Amino acid sequence: MTYRHVWILLAVLLFTHGLAFEDTSTTKCPSVCQCRHQRIAICGKYNPGLTSIPAVPSYIKKFVLLNARIPIVNRSVLLPISTCVLHTLELPGDGITVLAEDTFTDFQDLVKLDLSGNIIPVPLLKMAFRSVGKHLNTIILSNMSLNNVSEDLFEDTNVQNVSAFIFRQNYLSFLNESVFANMPSLSVLDVSYNHIQSLSSWPTMNIRIINLGYNWLRKVPDFCWPNGSTRYNRLENLNVENNGIWTIKKSSFSCLDNLKKLTLNGNQMGLIPNNAFRKLPRLEILNLNSLDQLKTIDKFAFNSTILRLQLLKNPKITQELFKNGIPFRFATKLKELVLQETRILLPLDSLRTMLLQLKSIQYLNLQRTQINTIPPKTLSNLPFLRRLDLQGNYLAAWDSETFSNVTRLDYLNLDGNRISIINETSFPFEMRSRIKHINLGNNDFLCTCALLWFRTWMTQAMKNKTVVFVNYPQRYYCKNPTHIRLDKYNPTPESCKKLNPYVIPVSAAGSFVVVAVVVMVVVYRNRWNIRYCFYSRRRRQYQQLPGRDVSIKYDAFVSCDSNDMDWVLAEVCTFLEDELGRRLCIHERDFEGAKMIIDNIMDCMEESEKIILIISNNFARSKWCQCELKIAIDEHLESEKQVIVIIREPVYRKHMTGPLKSLFDTTTYIEWGEDVNARQMFRTRLADLMGCEDTDRIGARA
Repeated sequence: MTYRHVWILLAVLLFTHGLAFEDTSTTKCPSVCQCRHQRIAICGKYNPGLTSIPAVPSYIKKFVLLNARIPIVNRSVLLPISTCVLHTLELPGDGITVLAEDTFTDFQDLVKLDLSGNIIPVPLLKMAFRSVGKHLNTIILSNMSLNNVSEDLFEDTNVQNVSAFIFRQNYLSFLNESVFANMPSLSVLDVSYNHIQSLSSWPTMNIRIINLGYNWLRKVPDFCWPNGSTRYNRLENLNVENNGIWTIKKSSFSCLDNLKKLTLNGNQMGLIPNNAFRKLPRLEILNLNSLDQLKTIDKFAFNSTILRLQLLKNPKITQELFKNGIPFRFATKLKELVLQETRILLPLDSLRTMLLQLKSIQYLNLQRTQINTIPPKTLSNLPFLRRLDLQGNYLAAWDSETFSNVTRLDYLNLDGNRISIINETSFPFEMRSRIKHINLGNNDFLCTCALLWFRTWMTQAMKNKTVVFVNYPQRYYCKNPTHIRLDKYNPTPESCKKLNPYVIPVSAAGSFVVVAVVVMVVVYRNRWNIRYCFYSRRRRQYQQLPGRDVSIKYDAFVSCDSNDMDWVLAEVCTFLEDELGRRLCIHERDFEGAKMIIDNIMDCMEESEKIILIISNNFARSKWCQCELKIAIDEHLESEKQVIVIIREPVYRKHMTGPLKSLFDTTTYIEWGEDVNARQMFRTRLADLMGCEDTDRIGARA
């Protein structure tokens, strides 16, 4: 046989093979559907309200019907797609309320079944599952308003090969995992966004992934048997985020020998104790984000094998948080640390100590941590650091030794800082020879001859393709001159040598005028702050007078804008004074005459047990309210006086001030709502904060 005959034979085989997969049916893709080359049909996406199943070509393997109105589904209803050998059937949000026992008879090759968003009673689900085939691998029953899963739901069904069960966004309050006894292959269980308060474990389960996020757990479930052995010997990924868990102990996860990823975001722990994760020999990823109540991380808290640690969006990192010692020293394998949006308020020496503990770190994310400097001679002692993200901080300049001897860094993000000048000492040669990607966008560059070296280096690096400047030139602008893009400023050594003899005196005079104007503007814009500082200093001197005695006359001082007074009197004062018998201080009623306003404010706050701030757009615009806000914060910091924050209405961004934003970020507040349930919750929470014991009776009376 010649080569020519071989090629002809191969061509014939390929042609006949293609014919074998060619659709021989005459059915075309209907207009209400989209049929894709991957043998997928999506119907109803742009034509909602279909009342019947459209017929699709027989080559379709995945059928998706969206936004339909088909209350009853049985074998005959699905007949138009029965010629398809479906592997995936998705019927989310189609208004289904009844499933017949024979529904899936013609689809014995189904691998994935999604019934999310339909309100189907559990008994009907049980009957319908009897008709599924043995190839079923994934079951999705999310957002179906189900409040229970009966133990016999999957009895007499072919679910032995199901590996993923998704039951999100229902109303399940208790999970008895014996319902999955007929699923020996189950490896993924997602019951997030339910109301689960407890669960009963099934000892023979081989689950690898459990998602219990956004439930009502108040403590870590018992993952271990009383004898210390594990209930889940193959569990690799556990998510219990946003459950209100108050404490974790050394024994909480001690038996989960195969756990690789643990997510505890958004819980209420105030302490990460010593050796909390030490008995997890394979733990690689630990997520501790948004822990609003976190007060202490013990010295040995991260004494484990973790490779990636996330501490995003936590309140702040201070010496008080690390009062027993900075904890990263004992995370000897830590390669990735993310502190994004967690304020770092450490002294420079402590910050340097913290960073020097990261001996194995490869990726360090310090985005929006409000740092304004990088400790010198620190990065050079992190020998494996390759990615450093400092976006959105207050960095304007750094020591010439900061990046010296940094030889492995290949990605640096300095986007959105306050950088104006970059010179040759900013990025030493050894760092420039290694770096591959650098982001310097959204900074305040001063386009003067002081930027000559930087622009020359940028031009050469881009020409030689040795460095990629991320987002260049779109986000690189000059602060001075304004509105000029950086790529339009290209100084040369010759142009920078020319100096007009009148430049120096004119520049000096101009600088003096600019400084004078800036000083006047600053004084004018901060006149209330200056006045507040003056009154505060005088007040402290007055408070330190010998023999001065302060008695509590009011249960609470109410700070609000006069334009909100009618609402305050009707909804707050009437409730607290008439119904709860509390004594409030209202400035229009209780301030003394012939006395300075600032003295009235300070005296009444001092004589009140608590302070109530009524936040609105009127409050945000009022200078006196802003003054009362600052005094309230001082009272809270100096005498630990409780500040109760009430949000009457959302505050527009244009009215948001620094102290007000700080108040929202650091203080738990209660919100007013117009509907009956919101008002009841508002009054209940307000009564509780004011020390009323019978909050249930009060809420009912509301």
